[in-house]
Amino acid sequence: MSATIEDRAVPAIELPTLLLVLGIHSGWLLLTWFHATLPWWLFLALAAWLSAWWGSAQHEILHGVSVAMDEGQFV
Repeated sequence: MSATIEDRAVPAIELPTLLLVLGIHSGWLLLTWFHATLPWWLFLALAAWLSAWWGSAQHEILHGVSVAMDEGQFV
């Protein structure tokens, strides 16, 4: 028997996941705010890293994997 969304004991909003999303967005905001003061190579590296991190976080959020879950507790 497979578990449905209603059967899972997962809170609607999880603080670690929310903090991760806020951290990524804050980093992007700071990066775009200070883009003129950064060398192009540092800006490019940080923009690529933040974009990849956001893509990874979004993928895990859409699949229901929490930041707070221990290893081996995937849904």
